[in-house]
Amino acid sequence: MASYLQREKRRFAMAWVAVISTAVVAFGLCLLFIGSPPPKRIRLATGETPGAYAAFGREYAEILGNNGLKVEIHGTSGSVENYRLLREGKVDAAFMQGGTYDPCLDDESEVCGIASLYREPLWVIYRNDHEITDVAEFRGKTISLGPVGSGTDAVGRLVLEANEIGDDDAKLLNLTMSDSAARLEKGQIDVAFIVSSFENRVVQRLLDNKQLRLMSFRRHGAYARILPFLTAIELPEGVLDLSDNIPARHTTVLAPAAILACRRDLHPRVVEQLLTAARKIHCRGNLVDEPGRFPSQESLDLPVHETADAYAKSGESFVSRFVPYWALPWLVRAQLFIIPALALWIPFFRVLPLLYRLRIGGLLKAHYAALRDVETGIEKADSRETLEEAVRTLETLRKDMERISRKIPAYYQRDVYNWRLHVAMVLEQATKRLSKSGGVKQPEKDKKTASPHFSR
Repeated sequence: MASYLQREKRRFAMAWVAVISTAVVAFGLCLLFIGSPPPKRIRLATGETPGAYAAFGREYAEILGNNGLKVEIHGTSGSVENYRLLREGKVDAAFMQGGTYDPCLDDESEVCGIASLYREPLWVIYRNDHEITDVAEFRGKTISLGPVGSGTDAVGRLVLEANEIGDDDAKLLNLTMSDSAARLEKGQIDVAFIVSSFENRVVQRLLDNKQLRLMSFRRHGAYARILPFLTAIELPEGVLDLSDNIPARHTTVLAPAAILACRRDLHPRVVEQLLTAARKIHCRGNLVDEPGRFPSQESLDLPVHETADAYAKSGESFVSRFVPYWALPWLVRAQLFIIPALALWIPFFRVLPLLYRLRIGGLLKAHYAALRDVETGIEKADSRETLEEAVRTLETLRKDMERISRKIPAYYQRDVYNWRLHVAMVLEQATKRLSKSGGVKQPEKDKKTASPHFSR
């Protein structure tokens, strides 16, 4: 009897261990497939402080901050440095310029493209009395190409190399945009290459200067073939400033695309937030790009992030559309508990009453088996000592069942009471035989156990 109860306790404990282990496994699987909650903060690499990247970075930070995603802005020298920071995992997203990186550098690259944001014209502004329409004419001149690591330096050198102009053929300087503009205005350099949006105040200031000229690329078709990341932009006379008639004549400039890039492992919800902000900022267009053209995947020569690709085809995901970003971490945490509950705990609690009923049935079966053994022993008893031992065993069984009956619900008590009636019947039989064998007095609890309506 005791060994049976011990086995039942072990089985019950093992069942709970199995349930808890299954719950832990389900939780782990949910964590694996649902993924981690989106971050509360990201690092965004921009560019020089006077540049367009820095200005747009502040706009992104404001929009994303209002949605609950804090943006930590990293000012850099430009596109080349931004690409390096992305590859090294020191930033999560960055503005970059087409043509300033090698997309085939690493087949397993962790850098992905999110969207092209706008076209950044290559402004070639020079000091000269006569018009220049070809970069080849700058041979022997002093040329500013922007800081080392900037997109302007990378693109400018490619354009010069296409015309076989290197460090031995011209004086090439790596100056900041502000320093380059100041020296050009003072006549200390001959040419400044600047890749930036027209909204850049430095660019506007240089274009307003009547002593400076904006070069029109006569052979723009050839450049676009040789350097495919460049596209030609036709600027009609006066399109940039009608009152001052800027540019003063029909002008063709070349432009790489400004790209928003990120780490491949950037959380999908963050990518959607960046794209949503990009739409608000860049869809309005400008004097160079017509409204609604950007953001897009046009001129995006990086592998496209899978979330950005899905966003371009069908828009925001259901979750991002209806759940605020600040609430997404709580939604993920809730899923980690709700899904295991639906998949495991609800079925478990439906089966639990059956398991409990089987356990109660097992206990009653064990007690009935013990009661039958005692009754058989009473019938075969041939001595007073055997009968007294049987009575003590019955008392022990009765007390054990009373203890069990206090721990189970009322709707399981019927079978327990039936057993107690039967043990009282067998106990009465044993005490009668004891009385006949020697007139032994009935135990104190005989009267209580003999009645089917004893108190609990």
